[in-house]
Amino acid sequence: MKFTLFIFILFFSLNFYSQDTLYHYVIGLGQEKLTLKNDGTFILESSLCGEEFVALGNYNETIFSLKLQYDTTMCPEVSLVELNGENHHDSVTIYFFDMIDSSKTIIYDQLIIGGQSFNCDTNFLKISKINLKNDTLIYQTVNDLFVFELNDSYSQYHLYVEPLAFYYSCGKDDIDKLRKTRKGYVYKKIVFDEINDKPWKKGKRCKVKHYFIKKKSSIK
Repeated sequence: MKFTLFIFILFFSLNFYSQDTLYHYVIGLGQEKLTLKNDGTFILESSLCGEEFVALGNYNETIFSLKLQYDTTMCPEVSLVELNGENHHDSVTIYFFDMIDSSKTIIYDQLIIGGQSFNCDTNFLKISKINLKNDTLIYQTVNDLFVFELNDSYSQYHLYVEPLAFYYSCGKDDIDKLRKTRKGYVYKKIVFDEINDKPWKKGKRCKVKHYFIKKKSSIK
């Protein structure tokens, strides 16, 4: 009995401890991605129907489950980082990065740099300092407006922007515990069938299982 228990524990340890990125695919709608970092923090990204939701926090992994504790103070923000402080060039180059995972990205939003308006569709923008009427950079999205001050001592900047989506938000999700199985991490959710002629009433109670699995895995 003890030997069987040891094999069981070893199996789950080898198959789940090394996992760092899990996916939940929703056919026709998108996906959810759960990234587990070595420092004990996680990023949960939901990309469904053109909407991007992000949640961050700390996780606790055991042999049988994965628990998530959300921390809204960890939500990323739009920011501008200065580079090349000792170089005085005649131009300014601004590179665009996704503020969630710091990957290079393309923006399609409006930028106002030094009083000039730019409709971007690229991952960087280079302009001459001669054409700058002021030292202000304005980044406008669908939902917000961000204003940064440029420094003449710098020639390059990294602008960290919101992910490409119709709507973006960061906060807490209702996924707090996932149970480990051979098919992956499973999250059980209670839903109610919709009653078409009486939408104000709860229909039949159903339990839905959402599996978070490795990228190239499949549920049989």
